[in-house]
Amino acid sequence: MERYETYKQSIAPWLGAIPSHWGERRIKTAVRRTTEAAHPNETVLSLYRDIGVVKKNERNDNHNRTSEDTSAYKYVEVGDLVVNKMKAWQGSLAISGYQGIVSPAYHIYKVTDEAVERRYLHYLLRDKSYLPEYRRLSGGIRIGQWDLSAENFMGITMLVPPLYEQQAIADFLDEKTAEIDGIVSETERSIELLREYRKSVISEAVTKGLDPNAPMKDSGIEWIGEIPDAWGLPKLGTLTAKIGSGKTPHGGADVYQDQGVPFLRSQNVYDSGLVFDETVYISAVTDAEMSSTRVYQGDVLLNITGGSIGRCCVYNHEEHANVNQHVCIIRSNGTVLPKWIQAFWNSGSGQTVVDAYQTGANREGLNFEQIASARIPFPALHEQSLIIDYLDTKTSEIDALIADKEKQVELLKEYRKSLISEAVTGKFKVPGVK
Repeated sequence: MERYETYKQSIAPWLGAIPSHWGERRIKTAVRRTTEAAHPNETVLSLYRDIGVVKKNERNDNHNRTSEDTSAYKYVEVGDLVVNKMKAWQGSLAISGYQGIVSPAYHIYKVTDEAVERRYLHYLLRDKSYLPEYRRLSGGIRIGQWDLSAENFMGITMLVPPLYEQQAIADFLDEKTAEIDGIVSETERSIELLREYRKSVISEAVTKGLDPNAPMKDSGIEWIGEIPDAWGLPKLGTLTAKIGSGKTPHGGADVYQDQGVPFLRSQNVYDSGLVFDETVYISAVTDAEMSSTRVYQGDVLLNITGGSIGRCCVYNHEEHANVNQHVCIIRSNGTVLPKWIQAFWNSGSGQTVVDAYQTGANREGLNFEQIASARIPFPALHEQSLIIDYLDTKTSEIDALIADKEKQVELLKEYRKSLISEAVTGKFKVPGVK
């Protein structure tokens, strides 16, 4: 990319060198805050860090409940800047392309300067170079309570190229980000197809076995279909010594610490195994108070609430851990292999059981009685072991393909961020700029 001829140091050190002819001023010179409300019949909008402002009813991954009384929700017009004051440091702010209403906790700003292109402002203020500054200016003791005040936000430096350059930068980024987003979308779709294929491989193995010539019988359960004649179909509760969940420790999140006994939550439990990126820990004293909810090697962990319901894996660590109320512990009584229980819940049949219980008021949770009553295909232990060995090999191959594509998505998203950052801060000259 072609660079500008001359550069100068920005008045904001964190922005680095910028083109010499670009202007700089405070955000407050281009916007004014509005608190207009009392539009309860308008469309409810949501603000996503990676997407921006969307209509809430067009998404199925937002689990924040809309208040029954939306009269206090703030009114947003097309072109307004919406800021989640508690998550601005994560990039949760955007120019809205919709008219509607948002949470009263958000700040709304109208762009008042016609010399500022709203699309350029959208890219600029969401740029990764701004996020540390939002964090620095946010007050609060804990992450979940950080708050970027309107005064601090409007005092931040914004870059103001000539209007035609702002428009050229916005046009360039609209085109390039759309291309990248298209590739990301296709890659994510292929990941979903691989996950579905993974589930179907597991389903076929745990309901039909590995011998294509084995005599079959009707299980009597629609989502299981035929199973080998030699297999049983007991309730899971008859094969287990424990089905129960953890609990919130006394003192709640305030007792979490950086080391100690791992305290596992739903965000740690995935079909492919435990993920420790967001692990918190509790002290030995707190763990002792929760001894009935300890997790030991060989226990099966099943998410029973929220958006991750149904994710399941085996705890394979020698040191014990503990879990909260969103994770169910399923402990074999020795008649079934833990990985067979995991395979069942990871299969299409297991997920159908989960879906079957997600109705009405119970839409967001599984209870222990439901888990215990689930019918599970049940071969002899030696056959369970053979099938698990087969599945370990097959799912490892699929997981490797998924990991490779997830890496591609990660790199594309990083490239997208870098492209935006360099364009809005003048590190290169976009096509069309003299």
